Amino acid sequence: RMAADTIRTPLTGLRWLTELLLADDLGSMNPEQKESVTNMDRAIQRLITLVNELLNVMRLSGGIIHYHPKASDVNTVIKGTIEDVKNIAAAKYQTVGFGGLSRDSAMMMDEPLIRHLLTTLITNAIRFAPVREPIVVHAERKSGEMVIGITYKGEAVPFKSVGEDGGVGMVAQDQEIADDPLNLTISWEILAAAKGRFWVRDEGQEHTLFIALPQGK
Repeated sequence: RMAADTIRTPLTGLRWLTELLLADDLGSMNPEQKESVTNMDRAIQRLITLVNELLNVMRLSGGIIHYHPKASDVNTVIKGTIEDVKNIAAAKYQTVGFGGLSRDSAMMMDEPLIRHLLTTLITNAIRFAPVREPIVVHAERKSGEMVIGITYKGEAVPFKSVGEDGGVGMVAQDQEIADDPLNLTISWEILAAAKGRFWVRDEGQEHTLFIALPQGK
């Protein structure tokens, strides 16, 4: 709760600033500038809402996440997440695309927590992808798992290595660089509670952030 309140305070200050800009209290803007600030204002509103939702959908106690899987549809979860982040992407003139699964999209998951996890990863892709560069989300069922990937071109997200097999965790090498390091930490805890896996594939300038979630029963 203290962490959520700490995040909410500067977000509220940013919201006030965007309101001043949109009201032309700090000088007039051209239409393109006003559109960008409007998208920023909507993104800040959504982040404030997410912070408030975080207090309702999860209980944090010593880093323990209470994960309660229910029958869900992966297509619905991913499309809902994309709807959550579209204004953030629009601030950089980016799009987030998802083709959808034609079959085998049903599985057990804690939908609010997985949406929080996916939101965190997609916003990091938005942060490190250049202006106007699209982000693509894709999903596939493999060997009892649902594998979800987020592909973009640009800089690699600076995750720290963990273990001796070259794997990475959802921990930023530089807390000043990564997008919302607190949410990365929470997302890592969510994935552990879901008994899922995380890895990154880098191919030149193209990067894919993968999570794999067990099918569950």
